[in-house]
Amino acid sequence: MLANPRSETLASNFVFQWLDMKRLDDIVPDNDVFPYASGRLDPRQDFRRELTLFADSIFREDRNVVDLLRASHTYVNERLALQYGITDVKGDQFRRVELKESARWGLLARAPS
Repeated sequence: MLANPRSETLASNFVFQWLDMKRLDDIVPDNDVFPYASGRLDPRQDFRRELTLFADSIFREDRNVVDLLRASHTYVNERLALQYGITDVKGDQFRRVELKESARWGLLARAPS
């Protein structure tokens, strides 16, 4: 089942329902605190993609479900990397990165939280 490319929907549906992500569009970030989070650079779609790729990686790697809360990796593009203070990621393509700050490990410590 996970070999099917459509299985990514499992990850996005699970995470989005669990975290009530439909409310993400209601959040208005403070431009002074989050300068990259407004206008044409609005990263909300990036946050959604990150969460989907992260959860999908846990499922596909057959990791323990607890790793959803403690895994030290994520997926970012340049715009989202800037939100995390990561400066060596360039471009729109998402790639896996290891997070150095343990405060950002796991699903609940991602950008929308």
